[in-house]
Amino acid sequence: MTFDEFFAVVAGGAERALDGAAPPAPYAYQRQLASEAWPDMLDIPTGMGKTVAITAAWLYRRLERDEPAPRRLVWCLPMRVLVEQTRSNVETWLERVAPLFHERGIIVPRVWVLMGGEAQHDWADRPEDPAVLIGTQDMVLSRALMRGYGASRYRWPVDFALLHNDALWVFDEVQPMGAGLSTSARLEAFRRHPGLPTVLPSRTIWSSATLHSKWFDTVDFRAHLPGCRVLQMPEEDRQDARVQKRFSAPKHVVAAQARLAGSRKAEVKACIDLLVAEVVDTHRGDAPTLVIVNRVARAQDVFRGLRTRLQSTHRQTTVLLWAGRRWHVPTPALFSPRAGLDARLASGGLAGASRRYGAARHARERRFGSERLPDCSASRQGANGSSRATRGDRAVR
Repeated sequence: MTFDEFFAVVAGGAERALDGAAPPAPYAYQRQLASEAWPDMLDIPTGMGKTVAITAAWLYRRLERDEPAPRRLVWCLPMRVLVEQTRSNVETWLERVAPLFHERGIIVPRVWVLMGGEAQHDWADRPEDPAVLIGTQDMVLSRALMRGYGASRYRWPVDFALLHNDALWVFDEVQPMGAGLSTSARLEAFRRHPGLPTVLPSRTIWSSATLHSKWFDTVDFRAHLPGCRVLQMPEEDRQDARVQKRFSAPKHVVAAQARLAGSRKAEVKACIDLLVAEVVDTHRGDAPTLVIVNRVARAQDVFRGLRTRLQSTHRQTTVLLWAGRRWHVPTPALFSPRAGLDARLASGGLAGASRRYGAARHARERRFGSERLPDCSASRQGANGSSRATRGDRAVR
C-alpha cells in the first residue's frame, strides 16, 4: 500500500467517495514525513495538517513494519483543549485504519490521555503494545522527569523508562509552552548524550507555525542545533491550489466602536453592554464571531452579556474560550459568538476547536476598546480560504 492510499483512508476517503468527492491527497511534506528520516523540527503554516501528517506517517510506518518507527507516539501539548481536540482526531483516524492493521495481524495502537482529572495509568501495563499518549505538558514532562503528577511514586521509574525508550515525542504548538519548551530541549540533549544511552532510541519533533531556533538554545542542546533538520513547506506545496486558496484569503480585522471611558464599575458595565450590542448587530450567520479581550473577567462579562441578550430571541451556542479552558451552552447553533482573551486563542492552536463548534468560512476578529489586538490575529489563515467582505472591514493579506 502506498502512503497516498493509506492517507486517503486516514482522511476519510471512503466517506468522501459516498458524496462523490475525490479522495484527499497528502501534501508533499506529508509524504516526506512518511518516507524520509524523522525531522527534528516541523515548521509548517497553520491549517496545513501537521497533526494528521505526523500521526499518519507514524501509523504508516507501523503498518509497514518500518523499524525506525517507535512503539509509542507521545503528544505533549500546552493546553487541555488541544488534548481533547487531538484525542478526538486520533481516535477517528485509528478507527478508519483499524481494518488495515487487522488484515495484517498487527496490533492497532491505542489512545491514552494524560491530563489533570483524566489521567489514564494503564498505558504502562503492556509496554510491548503500540500506543498514542496525548497529554498536557505538566502531566507528560513530569513523568519524563521521574516525578509523575497524579501517579504513585512507585510508578515513576516505570513511566520514566517507557517515555525515554522507543518513543517519538511531538511537542506541538510550542510557542506558549514556556519552561516546558526548554525542558524538552534539555531532555532531548540528554537522550543524545553518548554517556546516557537508552536501550531503544527515542527522539523529539517540535512542531509549530512559528518556530525560532533561539528557543532551543539551551546549554545542553546548543551543540546539536546546527545539525537539526527542519522540515518546511516545499515549493511544490506552496504552488498547490489548496494552499494558494488559504494563503490568499483576506482576513477581516475591525476595531470595535465600544470604548472604555474609565475603570469604575458602571463605566466598565456600560462598555460591556455596548460591545455586546455591537457583536450581535455585526454578526453574520455563516461564520463565527471572535471577540478578543485581554482579561478573564472581561471575557466572562461579554459571555454573560451575549447569553442574556440572545436567550430570548435566538437559539444559540455561545462559547467562552481562554487559555486551556472552554465553557459552552449547547443548543442548536444559529448564532455562534466566541469570546477569547489572548493570542493563543487567535493563533493556530485552537483552530480545530473553532471548527468543532461550526466555524464555516472566516472569523471576524474584533478588538475590545483600546486594548491591543494580538499580532497573530491578523495572520490567522481562513478556515477554507474564502471570505465575504462587508462594509467597514479591512482586508489583511
